[in-house]
Formats: sequence, structure tokens, C-alpha cells
Amino acid sequence: MVKGEEVNFDRDMLPILEVMGTLWADISKKPSELPSPAWHRDVLQERRQLVEEGKLKFLDWDTAITELREEIRGNTPS
Repeated sequence: MVKGEEVNFDRDMLPILEVMGTLWADISKKPSELPSPAWHRDVLQERRQLVEEGKLKFLDWDTAITELREEIRGNTPS
């Protein structure tokens, strides 16, 4: 991408998201081997509570990527 050039999601962001997905797939194979900062546990507990209260929902990876694509394109996610 050239400075000042309009961002094309499929061209510019999709490769980045694919790399992120690959990294996550690799990292998530052995989560116990990764150090986690103390604040992370607190955030996860807070989010779990919000899910239990129906105030938040988790999305699977494919749904999250689809919604991000739509949002970046200026569309409202379904």
C-alpha cells in the first residue's frame, strides 16, 4: 500500500488476518506453554461474567472475520 492510497480490504487486510489466524492456530495448540500477564486473567473473568449475564457473546473465528470485513467495508454486520 502506498501512502495516501485508499485501503482495499481484500488486498491489504486479508493477508494480515490470514497470518494472524495461522499464528493463533499455532499458539492455541499449547496455551499452557505461554506466559500470561496477571491482568489477562481479570479481563477474561470479567468477559466470562458478561457472557453469563447475556451482555456479551463470543464469536467463532469465521464469524468474527466476516463481521470485521463487513465493518471495514462500511456495512453493518448481520
